[in-house]
Amino acid sequence: SDILLGILDNLDPVMFFKCPSPESASLEELPEVYPEGPSSLP
Repeated sequence: SDILLGILDNLDPVMFFKCPSPESASLEELPEVYPEGPSSLP
């Protein structure tokens, strides 16, 4: 999971805001797939 979090850190948040895509929906599913994700998120 650390690797996945690292990838997310590398990704530019602006990309998601600029291009609203299905990926944005996956972000909402993160808590389901990675319960420890939201905890580390600001």
